[in-house]
Amino acid sequence: MPRMTQIRGRNAPTGLAEQIPLWYKVCHVRRKVRCTAFPHPLEKVDMAKKSSKPAPKSSKPAMSMKAAPAGPKPTKISGAASVRSKSDIFNVIAEHNGLSRKQVAGVFDTLSAIIGADLSSKMGTFKVPGLMKIAVISKPATKATTKPNPFAPGTMMDVKAKPARKVVKIRPLANLKAMV
Repeated sequence: MPRMTQIRGRNAPTGLAEQIPLWYKVCHVRRKVRCTAFPHPLEKVDMAKKSSKPAPKSSKPAMSMKAAPAGPKPTKISGAASVRSKSDIFNVIAEHNGLSRKQVAGVFDTLSAIIGADLSSKMGTFKVPGLMKIAVISKPATKATTKPNPFAPGTMMDVKAKPARKVVKIRPLANLKAMV
């Protein structure tokens, strides 16, 4: 193993220690002077010169990971006095997510198309994450028969035949139950 020399709390190969100029040793090793102009040779530093002038603003906004808020915060969502209409729902969603009403309507159209495709497939289920599970249940056909009347004990009633049918069932999931 090569000999190591201590440089600012780090071990470095001796060959590198001899290449460090004297001004650097004074600034970083002895710490007599706080030197920010010269980077440590073992640290990766962007060598671009920093100018005192701010960068000119471009006409296009810079792309960032977080979307900047479009304006003031939207009001808190409160319970409605009556059943919300389709227009009310679209407006509230558009306001709270910074989308246009047309975009929200497009999202709902796409969601309804996805639900329709999934329910008509062989699987027959669709889950809205955290809210509900929609499932199609196939009920078989029943024959016409006579059964005891539950409302008048001791008498028989005729039950009509029913064709096979598909019934849509919606089950709430844990997050929806917790909201109520």
